[in-house]
Amino acid sequence: MSPQPKNIYSTIITGEKESWVLFENGTCVIFTEPQANYKLAATAKLRAAGKAYGGGESGDFSVMKLKDFPGWIVSYSAPGILNYVSPDEFENKNPSDIAIGMAARKKRNDDTMSGAVIHTEAKDESPHTR
Repeated sequence: MSPQPKNIYSTIITGEKESWVLFENGTCVIFTEPQANYKLAATAKLRAAGKAYGGGESGDFSVMKLKDFPGWIVSYSAPGILNYVSPDEFENKNPSDIAIGMAARKKRNDDTMSGAVIHTEAKDESPHTR
C-alpha cells in the first residue's frame, strides 16, 4: 500500500518558509511567501497555470523518482505545483516517465476543475492564513 500524499509532502517539503496546500487528487501547491488565504491562493495559482496538456507549456513536466517512498513526484513549468504518482496506479510496475507524467497531468487538471482542498500546511501559524 502506498503512503498518503500528505505524508510524502510533509516529508519532502522542508523549507522553513514553505507552506503548502493539498488537493483531493494529490496536487500540491507550494508557497514561499505568506498568503492571506492559502486555499484561495492555491486554487487561483492552479487556475492561472492553466490546463496541463501535451504540446503546451503548462503540460511540460519532469518526473523524479522518490528515494524514501515508492513512486514519483511530477513537477511542471509552473513553479510550486507538484503531483505525487504512486506505482499502485499502474498495472505495469515499471511505467515510463511519459505514463507517469500523463497520470499526473490528469490529477492536476481534475484538481484545477474541482478546487477541493483537503489539507493546508501553513508555516506562518496565524489564524487568518488558513
